[in-house]
Amino acid sequence: MKLFDRKQFNLVFSTAALLPNLYIGNRVYNYFFPRKANVILYITNRCNSRCKICNHWQQTPKVDLPFNIIEKLLNSRSVNKNGFLIEGGEVILHPEFEEIIKLLKGRKFELLSNGIDTERLLRIVDKYNIPSVCISLDGVAQAYKEIRGVDKYGDVLKSLRLLKDNTDLVVSFTISPWNNFDDFLRVKEICSKEGFKLVVNIFSKMKYMGVAEEEIPVDKRYESLDTPYACLYNQWVKGELKVPCFSMRFLTVIRPNGDVALCQYKNIILGNLYERSFDQIWNDERTKKIQRVHMACNDCWVSSHRAFDVKFNLMVKKVLPFLNLR
Repeated sequence: MKLFDRKQFNLVFSTAALLPNLYIGNRVYNYFFPRKANVILYITNRCNSRCKICNHWQQTPKVDLPFNIIEKLLNSRSVNKNGFLIEGGEVILHPEFEEIIKLLKGRKFELLSNGIDTERLLRIVDKYNIPSVCISLDGVAQAYKEIRGVDKYGDVLKSLRLLKDNTDLVVSFTISPWNNFDDFLRVKEICSKEGFKLVVNIFSKMKYMGVAEEEIPVDKRYESLDTPYACLYNQWVKGELKVPCFSMRFLTVIRPNGDVALCQYKNIILGNLYERSFDQIWNDERTKKIQRVHMACNDCWVSSHRAFDVKFNLMVKKVLPFLNLR
């Protein structure tokens, strides 16, 4: 009798390959599962939006991660060559943004933008052949203005229409206390009509963002979406669901001031790139210990971490109940 078919095997292996260490019993296998980090890279806290779900625009002083620090980071042995999400603030406001993008030539990465400055964003995507762009859209017209703090919905829609044939374009809808399921349906309708890929995030009270609003249950209709991340949120926020966090073992966050953080949510700093190289920070025994200690963390529902964690845990329970992953 088959334990699992080839499709399941390929899914398990490709997912497990993302993890830094694989434990079977008491034996650790590092050769096939090296400690390589994917990086969420916040290059600046400058922003031309005034979003309720994020507090970058209010942060002072304004800080930009410099070119030379990013160049050293990209040459690190412990960094996944194609594992970068470039964020801000608004990324294109970084004074050295175009020089930074040149460093990323030949790599697969995603650029997260608010899409307000259509002309510049389009020029940069065309000039540097940026492989993937994600633009936030949490509602239309008045709802967008209420959440993002600027009356730029028309500019964002224009950016989306002009970019869709030039890059792998993604629209990101963030479920939050400031929008509703009808806003989601309107954005979904636009994406369906225009041919935009749509992903869903859920607002989380990230300490670094400085937003005081608490996470609350959302409209039950979101539970019908075809993604476990969205379907299970209400259970988590009510304290009815615990999901171990594996993602922090292969995903880290770098802030504009050079801090290397454990994750998006907690304000736990592993080191600073002005003081030590990323390789030194990532492979430090202190870093490994912190990651082990927080593996059972269930404190957030930030999509960059929890979407993977939910899928991975569901898969392991279904397919490989004998594995001890830690």
